[in-house]
Amino acid sequence: MFAVEPCSLYTGRMDRSTKISQLKSLAAADEDINLIDRIEARRQAIMGKPQKKQSSIGGSKTGDTSSKLEDLHLAGLTFRMNMAYAPASIDTLIDLWIDTAHRSLPGFRGEENDTILDIGANEGFYTLRMKQENPAARVLSVEPISATYQLLTTNLALNPCTRSYVYPVNAAAAAGHRHMEMFRHSHVPTVSSEHISQLDQPWIKPSSLQKEMVEAFSLDEMCRHAGFGAVDLIKIDVEGAEVDVLQGAEEVLGRTLRIVVEWHSPVLRDATIALLQKRGFHLLLAEEHRFGDLYFEREH
Repeated sequence: MFAVEPCSLYTGRMDRSTKISQLKSLAAADEDINLIDRIEARRQAIMGKPQKKQSSIGGSKTGDTSSKLEDLHLAGLTFRMNMAYAPASIDTLIDLWIDTAHRSLPGFRGEENDTILDIGANEGFYTLRMKQENPAARVLSVEPISATYQLLTTNLALNPCTRSYVYPVNAAAAAGHRHMEMFRHSHVPTVSSEHISQLDQPWIKPSSLQKEMVEAFSLDEMCRHAGFGAVDLIKIDVEGAEVDVLQGAEEVLGRTLRIVVEWHSPVLRDATIALLQKRGFHLLLAEEHRFGDLYFEREH
């Protein structure tokens, strides 16, 4: 086990301007670079920081931008951006295309896996990343929040690499079938969880949260319904619900080779490690920074 530098761009412990420059180098055209700049200006406004004079993003600083959608062409792909929470979307793009979130070790990249479960798929960026590397891969993409799921399916349809062999599911993964109340941040769609009070994120204010009732199924049930048998890789990023997800994967874990789990508190990290080690998985790497990844491989 060893520590690595934080990859979350909300921690403020990294050179964001360098990451943004690297992201811009992947942009298809000047219009896309300009869009990144406008999204960054919106991020500064949300965080209450001084900002350079910029063109308006979907209206005034306090205006409603929830209905404004724009396409970002980047790294050979097209991403539909909802400008209301595009700053968080940019963070995810940096995590996946500039940093190595969920992909730090050999064996955890798209070209090395033919069957992938993306649990907590959000807007579909991880699914896109893996399918871009391996267009023939079969991916189950699970996202419970309805507005985020709509962006997920739009992004899958916009890109040729995800128009086949991707199976989106608008539900939560849990220990069993039930209905649950989930909370999501109004500006950060990656923060959505039934267990949001357990997350070590002091910047989350109750007034910024929205509630939504969603249906949950076990991962075993989802895979049976979608016809997924042997699984090469499971990626889990579910904001505090990782143990609940794994408890509903009794059958799936028995036929899975590798798992990467983003952890959200020391207690949940330790519980996840203990559960998977009991199920015959070897811990390859535990990133020690907050919201780091745990990498597991089945013991042979």
